[in-house]
Amino acid sequence: MQTLELLEDMLVNFEGTLILVSHDRAFLDATVTSCLAPIGDGKWIETAGGWTDAQEQLKSIRSKGETQAKRKNTKSETEKPKAATKLTFKDKHRLEEVEKLIPKLTAEIAQLETKLSDPDLFTKTPDEFSRVNDRLVAAHAERDQAEEDWLEIEAKKEALEA
Repeated sequence: MQTLELLEDMLVNFEGTLILVSHDRAFLDATVTSCLAPIGDGKWIETAGGWTDAQEQLKSIRSKGETQAKRKNTKSETEKPKAATKLTFKDKHRLEEVEKLIPKLTAEIAQLETKLSDPDLFTKTPDEFSRVNDRLVAAHAERDQAEEDWLEIEAKKEALEA
């Protein structure tokens, strides 16, 4: 029991993010600030609060879903759903992330290329040369992926504004 209380205290004071899985509902209520919960059809939702709060929120979501399903069945089949008018939270977050990441990776690549331009690096420290070269290849791949993500999100953004 003391160990559980100590763990609860440590988790409550932890400022980072972690994924916690437990069968102990009281423990979850005491420690977590949000829960991931299934809502059906392979979809998940993040709810605020602990396990008890999540259960209450899921009840209201499911009842709203049933009400919406009844309304949807009464609407005509020809009505089109409204198109999205803004980026999703995930896209906004990734856009901010890559806009910060691309310059950092570009600077790191320049620094690594400068190190590799030393003609004596390979002969003096072949292990260091290999490490720097491997990191350079990885940094290029990370930057390429970040740039692709940026282009994709910007294309979505332009399509929504059109």
